[in-house]
Amino acid sequence: SPAPGPGPRAMTSAGLHNELFGDQSSAAALYAQVEIQAGIAKENYDREVERRRNEGHGAKGVVARSRLEALAATDPSLLLDGIQKYRRPVGGLKSYWSLTLGPAQVLADLEDLAALLVLPEATSKELTPEEKAAAEALAQELEEKKKRAKKASGGRNIPEDPDWEQIAQLKLQGVDYTVIDKVCNALHLNRTFKKLDLSQNRIDADGTPVIADLLNANGRITCLDLSGNELENEGVQALAERLADCHSLLELDLSEVSIGLQGAKHLAAMLGKNDTLTKLALNGNDKIGARGAEALAEALASNDTLVHLELANTGLGTPGAECLLKLLKKNKSLTQISLSGNKVDDKVLDKIEDLLDRHHDDWSAGAKAQVAARSKKRAADLEERKKEDTARRKALEEQRKKEEAKKKKEEEAEAQRRAQEEAKQMEDAQAAKDAEEAQRMEEILAQNREAEEAQRAKEEAERAKQEEEERKAREEDERKRKEEEDEKARLEADPLYQLLQEEERKKVKRAAAKAAKEAAAKAAKEAEEKAKAEQDALIASGALPPVKPSPKGKSANPRGFNSRAPPPKVGSPAKALRQGRR
Repeated sequence: SPAPGPGPRAMTSAGLHNELFGDQSSAAALYAQVEIQAGIAKENYDREVERRRNEGHGAKGVVARSRLEALAATDPSLLLDGIQKYRRPVGGLKSYWSLTLGPAQVLADLEDLAALLVLPEATSKELTPEEKAAAEALAQELEEKKKRAKKASGGRNIPEDPDWEQIAQLKLQGVDYTVIDKVCNALHLNRTFKKLDLSQNRIDADGTPVIADLLNANGRITCLDLSGNELENEGVQALAERLADCHSLLELDLSEVSIGLQGAKHLAAMLGKNDTLTKLALNGNDKIGARGAEALAEALASNDTLVHLELANTGLGTPGAECLLKLLKKNKSLTQISLSGNKVDDKVLDKIEDLLDRHHDDWSAGAKAQVAARSKKRAADLEERKKEDTARRKALEEQRKKEEAKKKKEEEAEAQRRAQEEAKQMEDAQAAKDAEEAQRMEEILAQNREAEEAQRAKEEAERAKQEEEERKAREEDERKRKEEEDEKARLEADPLYQLLQEEERKKVKRAAAKAAKEAAAKAAKEAEEKAKAEQDALIASGALPPVKPSPKGKSANPRGFNSRAPPPKVGSPAKALRQGRR
């Protein structure tokens, strides 16, 4: 056995090949390798599908409905603007809705739309060019389906619902295995849509179980179109097994779903038990063949509810048509069978048409009554849903008012509580601030006291130091004075010292006399300069005649006056001025 290691899902292709086949490279080994890889991928996919399936529908439905009701209660116009864009004017239908999945918002809108009890009325809003093109394509597709149904009727008049224009129909595009679970979860709340069109999508065999569960759980959808999906025999088997006991589905379209004999046998087993299905379309499944038609005929021998059977282009040929001819001799409920594109002998076709005409004559009266009953039932259901919707909106409005009052009361209580908390916080903050301020003041006072004590200690120390220095200075002065007195007394007793003192006194007197003489000379010079300045001023003013310069070669002092002697007095300047004027 191989050594323990990672599981198969953790191994690569080369690892699987080497683990199982060693160095073999035969075609059988390679084929087995591919089959193992496909099995691993399928197992992983099945696990993911099962996980999604187990998520349940109730919680998601409650969330979708509560979100929708909240939106409708607050502002209904927002709801209309959000979902009205998916309404399409197709073939005169007043309630045909088409959604193309992809963006997450579209799935949310689908949940809102499916949760409505009553669909909103159509608005007069003009469609965009893209919406118009989509509506035209849908109208063409619907018209082609009507033509096929009319051709299958063979010209026989089939009673129609009187309110067929009002029947709500939903078409979903862009559906694949990644979103089919979410789509079915969203539609579990559906109470308005009767026809669900999932044609031409990418739904495979793994998507059919959740679709069948939706039909059984919802009970509102009467028409299901799965044409154009790759369901294959396996997918039809899962669908048929779950629809055997479904009592709400009336029409099922499985055209071009790639089924063959086995798929036909699964549907035959379902028809043997189902007692509500009235229309089954299997067009384009060219592998059904004669044996598939034989299986369907055997099952329909005991079925008295199926009215419309479409088997165009199913490859049944004349043998298969003969099986249906034998069936029609026993089954009186079938009134429409489409066999175009099967290369059936004309004689057999004529016999089948004759029998269908007879069945139609016997069936038409009862069919009209059934159609009228269904219409009446739909009208009653609509009225009931309207009443329920009105009651729900009223309850929502009352609940909203109560919640608003409660919220307002809670907000007021919360505001009062916050105000009290803020007031208390302010008081606590103020108390803390006061305590902090008091503590700070106490610390400042303590610091001031410490500083004052330190200052006093410093001053006392300085004063003590100063007193000590003064004491020492006094002692030093006293010592010096005493020494000077002793020295003076000693010198005074010495004759030489007395002579020196006398000589010093004389020197001082001579210096004083010299200083007095110099001061007198300086004063005389200043007086002379002052007098000369006054004389120059008088001459300049014209009060005195100018002084003539002395002749060249003669002495400037001819009279022999002492140059240091003061000049002769000329009187005061005022007096000299008066004399000059006279």
